[in-house]
Amino acid sequence: MKNKQVNIKIATVKDSGILAQIGSRTFFETYFNQNDKANIDSYIKKTFNKKRINSEIKNKSSIFLVVSSNDSVIGYIKLRSNKKPKGLNKKAIEIERMYLVKEFIGRGIGKIIMKKCLNIARDKNYETLWLGVWKRNTSAINFYKKFGFQEFGFHKFKFGNKQHNDLLFKKEL
Repeated sequence: MKNKQVNIKIATVKDSGILAQIGSRTFFETYFNQNDKANIDSYIKKTFNKKRINSEIKNKSSIFLVVSSNDSVIGYIKLRSNKKPKGLNKKAIEIERMYLVKEFIGRGIGKIIMKKCLNIARDKNYETLWLGVWKRNTSAINFYKKFGFQEFGFHKFKFGNKQHNDLLFKKEL
């Protein structure tokens, strides 16, 4: 897919509804085969509702990006600067969410999105870009490694009535 077919823009509160829909859809698509449906449904209801997304967009420590192709929203990114794991002492920003609708995965759009995240982090003078990823999400882990992200630890991720270990990855800028 050529770059000109993908548009990435800063989200506004007007985008809250579509971001909630895309978040719900992509989260389900990614995890439904490997997790309990009740836990997925609970997480989606809590995390991907218009009111919460709206509040997160208004938070000055967050940057939301809407990804579209041919006037259809196909994904979004949430960068967050107000949280940093232990052991990460540099000025850092997190890719908290990077979601892309399943049928657009493998078309080079992830590369475009990651380059945008790296550019934003560098433009805002961050020294490190970091993220957490479920240890069983091997395709995402391999994607991040291709961009030079290195594992540096893990953290607990509450998921319904379960707790997962997410691997932490960072890239020095």
